Amino acid sequence: MTSYAFSSKDVVAGYETLLQQTRRMLEATSRQEWETLVSYEAYYVLQTEQLKRLDATVPLTEEHQRRKAELIEQILENNLHVRDRLMARRDELGELIDTSRRQRNLSRAYGVRAGKHTSSLSPDNKSLT
Repeated sequence: MTSYAFSSKDVVAGYETLLQQTRRMLEATSRQEWETLVSYEAYYVLQTEQLKRLDATVPLTEEHQRRKAELIEQILENNLHVRDRLMARRDELGELIDTSRRQRNLSRAYGVRAGKHTSSLSPDNKSLT
C-alpha cells in the first residue's frame, strides 16, 4: 500500500480551491441561480471538512502560512458577500410572501362580500334585495 505524504503546498492548494468555490458561489448569487448555489455550498462544506483534516496534520512553511492567511481573508470576504446577497433574497421573498398574503386576504374579504351581493339577486327580480 502506498501512502501519499501531503505537503504545505497541498494545504495551500486546498485553500485556493476553496477560494475558487466561493467565487462560483458569489457568481451564482449574482445570476440569482439559487439551486446552483445550494449545490456549490454543499460541495464547499465537503471541501472545507477535508481541508480541515489535512490542515491539522501538515505543518506549513512561513511562506505558506502567509498565503493561507491571504486566501482565508478572500474566502471570508466572498462568504460575506454571498451571505449579504442571501439576506437580500430572503428579504425579497419575505416581501413577496407578505404581498401574496395581503392579496389573498383582500380576495377572501371582497370575494365573500361579492358573493353575498350576487346571491341577493334573484332571477325574478333584477335588483339587489
